[in-house]
Amino acid sequence: VLSGRFEEGIEALVPYKEGKYKDWWPLWYYLGIAYAELGMNEEAVSHLRHVLQLSPSNLETMEDLVKVYRRMGDEDMAAKYEGKIEVVKGNIEKDKAEKAASEAAMAVHGSAGLLN
Repeated sequence: VLSGRFEEGIEALVPYKEGKYKDWWPLWYYLGIAYAELGMNEEAVSHLRHVLQLSPSNLETMEDLVKVYRRMGDEDMAAKYEGKIEVVKGNIEKDKAEKAASEAAMAVHGSAGLLN
């Protein structure tokens, strides 16, 4: 799939959908991308949405879904995933800010302890 040989990639990857790799989100992602590149939009959507069941905050997958839905002319679904992207990005920024604040508080408390 990564080399642009989408049909061969699909043939190679489909057998892994059943078995120990069935919950490995990159498998579903690469299949979704291959189907999208071949213009098989319904298959692409199905596989990319499965990625989000396994990896709910996967921004790259959401961005690819927006592209596929736009190609299909489904602006409502494209907008839905654009909204989800903004929520996830906002949560990532919030998490970063909280982590930075926590680390700053630890540094202040840690150095205050050294002064006592």
